[in-house]
Amino acid sequence: MPRLKDGEYMINVDLLRPGVFIKLVGVPWYRHPFLTSSFRIKDFEAIETLRSLGVIKVICVPDKSLVEPLKKAKKKPETSPDNTQAKVVPDALFDEKKKRMEKLKEKKESVARAEQKYSLSLKQVEDLMFSINRGNMQFLEEANALSTTLSRYFLSDCEALMHVLNLQTDKSDTVYYHSMNVTVLALILGRSVELDEDEMRTLALGGLFHDIGKSKIEKNFTQERKVE
Repeated sequence: MPRLKDGEYMINVDLLRPGVFIKLVGVPWYRHPFLTSSFRIKDFEAIETLRSLGVIKVICVPDKSLVEPLKKAKKKPETSPDNTQAKVVPDALFDEKKKRMEKLKEKKESVARAEQKYSLSLKQVEDLMFSINRGNMQFLEEANALSTTLSRYFLSDCEALMHVLNLQTDKSDTVYYHSMNVTVLALILGRSVELDEDEMRTLALGGLFHDIGKSKIEKNFTQERKVE
């Protein structure tokens, strides 16, 4: 058997059994039904699927395998030339792979939409804070409009939104990011306890302004307190 990197080696498909971790070679990702080209054999159906695809040899990865491959190939059961089971298994796996890929694509798109909404809303929060600091008395009207938008904006896909929030952890020290994150998390919690629209709007206002006093504190003073 030719040795490969990190103890990997080529192995005949007939020596596989559940628990062996393999890498496919010479089979393009789009021509097999498995989610990835490297995986642990789950059951004997997976081995039959490899055979039905015409795969003769694969790479065995000992470090990731739960068991060792067989020392001697088992006798194959006799099958008819038009092995129906061999055809059904790959087709079912291809369908499952397609569904999972479509779901992954939808998830990526929803995260992209959430990121765009977050950025737009953050700009609105920043503008609102500047308006307050300038003494613009229209800030309350702007705040009400923004809180209404936020209470509806981010509740369509909480999972995607939480992913976006996790990406902002390095910026959470700024007043705008922090206020935005608190507001969004509060709205997610509000939805979970089934608050009505007016209550959600009030909750959004509370999140936006919960740290409003910080805008009047000099940055140098805040930094000195952190050093202490």
